[in-house]
Amino acid sequence: MIQILKATTSILITVFLTLIPTWLQAQQSSFTYQGELRSNGSPVNDSLGMTFSLFDSIAGGSQAGNDIFIPDVLVNNGLFTVDLDFGATAFNNSERWLEICVDGYVLSPRTKISRSPYSIQTRGIFVDANENVGIGTTHPQAQMHLEASEANLRMTTTDGSPTTVSRLQLQTAAAPGIFTPLGRLEFLDEQNNLRASITGTAAGGTGSILSFNTNPNFPQMTLDGDKTTIEGDTLINGIIESTNSILHVQKGAAGNVVPHIGSTAIFESDSTNFISLLTANNVSSGILFGTPDEGVLDANITFSSASDRMTIGTSIGGATISITDSDRVGVNNLLPQADLDIDGDLIVRDKQWTGLLPGGLDFGQLTVAQDPSSSLFAVDARSSDDNLPTILATNNGSGGVLWAQGVSDVSLAGGGVIVIGDQSGLNMGIDNNEIMARNAGQPSTLFLNESGGEVSMGENRIHPALAYGYIRNQSLFSGSSNIVSIDILDLFADGEGDTFEITFTTPLNTSDIAMATDASTTGRQFASTQITGGKLRITPFSEASSFQLSDVSFVVYRP
Repeated sequence: MIQILKATTSILITVFLTLIPTWLQAQQSSFTYQGELRSNGSPVNDSLGMTFSLFDSIAGGSQAGNDIFIPDVLVNNGLFTVDLDFGATAFNNSERWLEICVDGYVLSPRTKISRSPYSIQTRGIFVDANENVGIGTTHPQAQMHLEASEANLRMTTTDGSPTTVSRLQLQTAAAPGIFTPLGRLEFLDEQNNLRASITGTAAGGTGSILSFNTNPNFPQMTLDGDKTTIEGDTLINGIIESTNSILHVQKGAAGNVVPHIGSTAIFESDSTNFISLLTANNVSSGILFGTPDEGVLDANITFSSASDRMTIGTSIGGATISITDSDRVGVNNLLPQADLDIDGDLIVRDKQWTGLLPGGLDFGQLTVAQDPSSSLFAVDARSSDDNLPTILATNNGSGGVLWAQGVSDVSLAGGGVIVIGDQSGLNMGIDNNEIMARNAGQPSTLFLNESGGEVSMGENRIHPALAYGYIRNQSLFSGSSNIVSIDILDLFADGEGDTFEITFTTPLNTSDIAMATDASTTGRQFASTQITGGKLRITPFSEASSFQLSDVSFVVYRP
């Protein structure tokens, strides 16, 4: 039995603390404690029972971990060595003091447990009983847990000519299968909920897939070989460059489109497909076409939010087609004044018949329909050229060139399918079976081949009269415009005129047919006619069968 005096007891304690990585040795929380025990100044040589306790202060305080009792500690020449293990949780980077009780006697003061010089650089590192390592935390939630107010991890390569770059490697222990996860970076919120992740997956032999997730249930973007797939809505602020690849945007169940060999981008949807080009107010947006090496724009499809106008053109500012917010279309005209406003020529050709008019007739190459509530005329054609027609209609077939259909009956008051001239003045109206010349609601003369030429009428090709006239009181009262003069001849040499001789602008032929009637008290009767020298001679008869001049009506036909 060794007696230890309280007043004279002197204890020299040396503590060795060895940190061993948790993944190499199971007893990573144990350490070796070596002390020296003297009694009345002399080294102790004995086998003693010792109890070791750990506290968080030099006196009083709270105990950390459980007591460790060792019944037979060999003390040789005052020195003893024990292995102590209070568990990893007893050391949380806070200060610790060791209290020793020898055979029921508590030594005082407690001995502070200090870090060894090399272990100073391990401050802030904590390893729990499950071998989880915490840096900045005493409650690691994973095998390696880094925690700080603004946690960061940095790897720096210091070699001026490194053979490789700094890298973080995630490796699976199992042989990769067809789709075997190789590693995963997870992003958690303050409630430890998974909010996003980056996962690497083996895909067959040497293939791999990198998935970016913001939804734990499925990836939003995957990199698979030479293909990038993005799920859901995509907002890109910057430049997309694709070399020897195709940008393929699909929605829903789409994805079966085989791209054309010349395609660089495909936009596909399982239902309605839209491409939205949106800009701020008073800014233009659209699609530009050009040759990169020339540095110029060859064409464009743009929309201006300032003017609410879309333009399609072959150069910026020189629009070929413009569409305004009032649904008006201008060709070579930025400010169309009608639904279709063309500044230039319009040619319509080779359009297939697509519609059906009443009566089973097809639409023609150009169909113009009128909305009575918005316009006065369906077609309004005007020209400033005095030498060319305003409307020129031609074809190479046997059908009609100009076809007008309507039900308006022509009359002196108006109407007609076709009206030529001033509708309120002198004009000609044509309906389905009638031609009428009129002037302000009154009959007017209808001239046919006024300057010459024959007119053929009906199935039998009957010509109208070559000339006609009414001689009253020995002068022309009315007649055709080709009558030049009327002379009175005295063919019977009785001193009185008895024959009218009529001269025409074009001499008559002997084959022409002339007829004349004269007036008498009993009615009209035929008068004698003769064509001679290209002129017409008319000799009337009196009631007594004697020749004398009277009123005469005549007509000349040319067979």
